[in-house]
Amino acid sequence: MRTIKSKLSKYIKKTGLASQPVLIFLLFLVLTCLYFARAFVGDLLIAPGDGISQNYPTRVFFGAELRKGIFPLWLPYEFLGIPFLGSTQGGIYYPFNWLFALPFPFDVYNWVLLVHYAMGGLFTFLYLRSLALARFPAFLGGAVFVFGGFLQAHKGHNQIQNVGVFMPAMFLAVQTIARHGQLRWILGGSIVFGLQLLAGHIQTAVWSTFYLGLYIIFLGIFVVRTERMRFWARIGLMFVLGSGLAGPQIYAGWELASQSGRAFLHYSGFTFGSFSLNYLPMLLCPYFFGGGYGQACYWAEYSMTEICGFMGIFVTVIGLSTTIWWRHAHRQVIFFTFLLIVSFVLALGENTPLYRLMYHMPLYNLFRVPARNFLAFDFSITVLFAIGLHHLLVVEQERVKNCRRLACSMLGLILIMSGGIWTYYRYLVQLPAHLRLGDCRVSEIVSTFHWTNKAFWVPLLFAVLWCVWLLFWSKTQKRKCLLGVLCCLVMAELYSFGGFHNLEWPNRSLTGFGRSIDLPLSDQYRRVTIPYEQGNILFSLVFNENQLGGYDPLQIQDFYEMTGIRNNGSSIQWGNLIIQNTVLSLLSTRYICISRSKHSLIKLLNECRYRHGPADSEPGFNMLTGTWQTINAEISPDQTLLCGGQAGQLSELFQTIALKPDTNYQFTGEIKADRFPDQALSIDLFAGALFDRSEHQLTFLPSEVTDRYKRFHFSFNSGEVPSQDILLRVFSSSSERYELRKIEVREHNDIKLERNLDLTELGSVFLPHYRFIRPATRWLVYENMAALPRAYTISTLRPAASLEQVKFMIYEGQFDPESEACVTLSDYQILGRHSFSKGKVSISRYSPNRVVLQVEVPGQAGFVVLTDQYYPGWRALINDQPTTIYKVNGLVRGVVVPSGKHTLIFHYRPVLIYILTLVSLMIAASIGLLFLRRARSDSQKTVKVSES
Repeated sequence: MRTIKSKLSKYIKKTGLASQPVLIFLLFLVLTCLYFARAFVGDLLIAPGDGISQNYPTRVFFGAELRKGIFPLWLPYEFLGIPFLGSTQGGIYYPFNWLFALPFPFDVYNWVLLVHYAMGGLFTFLYLRSLALARFPAFLGGAVFVFGGFLQAHKGHNQIQNVGVFMPAMFLAVQTIARHGQLRWILGGSIVFGLQLLAGHIQTAVWSTFYLGLYIIFLGIFVVRTERMRFWARIGLMFVLGSGLAGPQIYAGWELASQSGRAFLHYSGFTFGSFSLNYLPMLLCPYFFGGGYGQACYWAEYSMTEICGFMGIFVTVIGLSTTIWWRHAHRQVIFFTFLLIVSFVLALGENTPLYRLMYHMPLYNLFRVPARNFLAFDFSITVLFAIGLHHLLVVEQERVKNCRRLACSMLGLILIMSGGIWTYYRYLVQLPAHLRLGDCRVSEIVSTFHWTNKAFWVPLLFAVLWCVWLLFWSKTQKRKCLLGVLCCLVMAELYSFGGFHNLEWPNRSLTGFGRSIDLPLSDQYRRVTIPYEQGNILFSLVFNENQLGGYDPLQIQDFYEMTGIRNNGSSIQWGNLIIQNTVLSLLSTRYICISRSKHSLIKLLNECRYRHGPADSEPGFNMLTGTWQTINAEISPDQTLLCGGQAGQLSELFQTIALKPDTNYQFTGEIKADRFPDQALSIDLFAGALFDRSEHQLTFLPSEVTDRYKRFHFSFNSGEVPSQDILLRVFSSSSERYELRKIEVREHNDIKLERNLDLTELGSVFLPHYRFIRPATRWLVYENMAALPRAYTISTLRPAASLEQVKFMIYEGQFDPESEACVTLSDYQILGRHSFSKGKVSISRYSPNRVVLQVEVPGQAGFVVLTDQYYPGWRALINDQPTTIYKVNGLVRGVVVPSGKHTLIFHYRPVLIYILTLVSLMIAASIGLLFLRRARSDSQKTVKVSES
């Protein structure tokens, strides 16, 4: 036994496991595994929400291409293809993601996430130790940061988590540079800064850098007394080297962002996801609004993931107490109190006037969801908690007094929480709408509120337990046992949030994504679109389908303007796209997979059959006459409805009108805006049993609402029971003012409307230009008979001054998509010739960075169109000779090909990114050599000291 122990001891010393950082990392890794034990027990993937929709599939795609020997700079599955490096969330230059080259991505995904949590705990521990705190408070601070609110709430956003765990490491590097100025810390800080930028979420990295900049200013003014210029120079060198390491990612992200909607973010989008003071209870009772282990459905305005900063009652109370009681005991308390306030105010977003100024701050104004500032808020609470706990546990003189103070604070908090909860829910129904917290559905909340709901009594129970612990700590001398109890209570309270947040993790079989869709293999390079469903790359990977939609934060604006398909894979004009079939056909969309869910089917079928029907029928009644009640709207003397004028404003119009039972009606009107809006506009018509029926909602794209009146209409059925209550509701998230006139409701019995559609018979419903194949498990599959191939030739080119003109010609049917194509005016003039021979095109190879076509053109030259996204960096070769790529139909690529048989190759070769990659590798190699040289020098000094 002694021999085994001695051998194990020698091995530990030899491998360096005896060093404190390694032991702390392993301890955090064990805690992380215990925290996520259900993932191991249930063989689950820790990828809720966006994790399974986008992050895991992109990692699978990246790893699969690496195993083929391809480093994919281009992702072909979404939006006609997007630059994979430029979309940033793929994180393909992030070293940890290279592990997905291993043939078991499911396990790699989980372990990469767990390792990052352990790294975050270690970095926080080391930073807190650099502030001269004891080991136990520093360790508990690390646990609080990684198992607390922000990082646990965002476990589905693994790229946000990857960036967030490096925040303590950056503060540690800057703190040590200020104190010692050693080269290794400058190099280490540059590596961490570079990794933050490469990890996959630029927004979190930029905001983290913003808060780090505040810390640097604080250190430069209040800590560094001498050699301040050297300090600024060292910090500057750190940022330069880090930016050089991430140079390819920075440039690729900027290049894509400049062509996307993020080049300019409207204020309403900039403030989307703002934390409201109404949500303050969530900082102490995370499931106050339902969800988790609570028995009520979540009913606040935004996703809990985005607005939750819960760190535990004990942690929050001690952290806030530190700002008062120990503000002079430690220099960093003042700064982190300031950081706590700043981050919280910024998290409020539109609910604070300060955000109007932030909207004019370059780079910062490109990002949304202000509540993500809770990363800095939680880190500030962590540091303040660790400092306060250090004084509570170590400083003997004030132990009794501080424990009693905290116990009294906790008891007061219990009374406030319980009284406030009881009062709020007791009088909830009587409160006016503007005083209700969140997007309150009164009947649902009242029916589920009772004291057995864990959302209420679990936080109160922890508050009582902390009071008991504080009283024992103030009196007893046997403290080792109480420290163990403290650690267990902290972890239990944190688990009471994180362990019950986003419980729906997919298992290894990825239930719900193994969809049975039997598509004929008539076209190997077919493209598929899914109306009303979030685009999912996993769907593409399983069936090797190239989707028209997708799910990526940076989407090329021209694609959105042409199709209306947004960056979550949905669209607000599917009816237009499917009925007016030309856009789908031009983009080679061969199949449409419609979900069997009642919502998406009814909405799609109603749009397809009724929206563009005849607008004139029997005489009706003008809805703007008679007695009306209005909210945020007014009726002018010329019978025009004026609504809007304030961002996010809901305008409503009420009138009593007699409807016949079981009768079809048509709703018509005309609309215009004061100026071109930047957000979509929705118009709903509610009538009795039709209340809140999504198929009776009309949505306009920004490009569809102009400063001229435009006619609109849709149809509805009055139902079995006639109603006399009509509600017209207009909603827009922008601040434009709208005018509606000639709003009428008339009988319309020329069409057949079904109130209750039988899902088993929907497959036989006729859609023009489409052939119903047969229903699958979850889907109805239609083949677009007019779809063009992925690559084809045309005979005539036509000029277009803008994308709007291209779209106009498409929707007005002014050119033949099979034989004609549009190019820009400048390209039209450069080409010289505008008629070409039709030929044959086939795809012989298709990979992310390379597409090979075999072209045969008889007679004169031909013009080949490839329906993949036109984007800088693509090069074309005809028989290995370079040629020009033209932007065709506003979106895709076209090339002039000489007559005869040729091999046409498209390569994605972004030269500047290659150069920046080389520079990044040189910087990384230089840093590595400097580290090795430093390590060798340190070892030689150690040998000399031991010899002497």
